[in-house]
Amino acid sequence: MSILTCRPHPDDIPALQRIWAAAFGSGDLAGFFSFYFDPSMCVVAKCGDSPVSAGYLLPAGSYLDFDGPGAPCAMIYGVATLPEFRGQGFGAAVVRALIAEGHDSGYNAVTLCPAEDSLFDYYSARTDLRDWFYMHERRLTHAPANEINAGLMPVAAGEYDSLRSSLLAGVPHIATDLRALTYQAMLCRQYGGGFYSIDTKYGAACAVVERQSPDVVWIKELLSPAECENGALAVIAASYPAKEYIVRTPAPASPRSGQGSGNIDPSVRRFGMISTASTLHSQSAPPWLGLAFD
Repeated sequence: MSILTCRPHPDDIPALQRIWAAAFGSGDLAGFFSFYFDPSMCVVAKCGDSPVSAGYLLPAGSYLDFDGPGAPCAMIYGVATLPEFRGQGFGAAVVRALIAEGHDSGYNAVTLCPAEDSLFDYYSARTDLRDWFYMHERRLTHAPANEINAGLMPVAAGEYDSLRSSLLAGVPHIATDLRALTYQAMLCRQYGGGFYSIDTKYGAACAVVERQSPDVVWIKELLSPAECENGALAVIAASYPAKEYIVRTPAPASPRSGQGSGNIDPSVRRFGMISTASTLHSQSAPPWLGLAFD
């Protein structure tokens, strides 16, 4: 079956919202469509006159490699298909169209963070997206003991961006633009978290925190010198007591980079994919995507 894709008509917006709600629930719906939605950066696949699948291309900032200027980067987000039309190729057609739209619009790098690990293989078989971003994800049933006298300080998106840039200096990464960070901060507040800086005796750290449930805290990005990571976790736990902490930090190695071949920590997992219109290097260290609104 040949699936045609197109940009949505203004009358399609209620259908887009139904697709979103069917896939993701209504929690983030109003915020996304009021803050981020732009019909010119949306692709739909229709059955008859009505959209049954949709996805969005969001300006994400720049992909910073080791040398040269950053590559303009966009992120594919919110790809969803109505339940009765899943498994028929609508989602893959939307993703292919979004990749083409991104490159045609001048984005050298187009990224996607699959919602499930199996989708990496699905998209690599149907698009030119390839595995690129890895992360270190741990589940802790208790935080390290607090051995330092430090506090968790809320920061605005712009200040967090400055901290993030300094802590990721020398690491290939997505330098997320201010609008994307502002949207991420909105999501964090909605889920009882925020952006934070942490000063320790070993140096500064920063973190993006959400409370998934009364018992689970999600540290979606923790950036810190290695020697103060445990202290930073202890400070977060003091403000966010929980039974479990999910902690994401940059991966020390990845199969793609060839580092640590045959001895990769099982907690290092693939996190994002990329399609590029130019050559990106980053073979000596795993690039860091960080924030993906997941």
